[in-house]
Amino acid sequence: MLKGPKLNREEQRLADSQPPVMERGRRADAPAGERRSGSRRGRRLPRVLALLMVLGFGLVVARQEIPAVADWWARTFTPAEWGVRQTCRQAVQEELGDHRYLRLLRDGGLHHTQDGPYVTQMRFSVLGEEGGETTVTYQCYLDNNGRVFRLKRGSE
Repeated sequence: MLKGPKLNREEQRLADSQPPVMERGRRADAPAGERRSGSRRGRRLPRVLALLMVLGFGLVVARQEIPAVADWWARTFTPAEWGVRQTCRQAVQEELGDHRYLRLLRDGGLHHTQDGPYVTQMRFSVLGEEGGETTVTYQCYLDNNGRVFRLKRGSE
């Protein structure tokens, strides 16, 4: 036994009652496969779940507030609907001409009929003649082949 500072009876009794530790998470007198009940693996799961919940909540907020995230989500998880909306956006851009100052405010509602899909209440912000923004609303009707059948401009 190593010689060290002399311990009083209370300290000696406490030191003798605790088993020696070989590795982190395993007692020296325990079999090789046995681990302590409070191991790191058991504590890791709640941390991972908490992280996933925070990331999920952040994604929901980002989808609602950041147009690029909403566009990525639609393109990834609902590509057919994204294609319809993209076709309608391009038709509006072509009708309005110089679309450098065109901004999508609302994607509109997508509906399906036997004749093809249509998008209602697409709102765009356009730079007006005097430099102010004006809001225009469009309805876009597509045929079954995905081509624009009718583009109707509403007033705002």
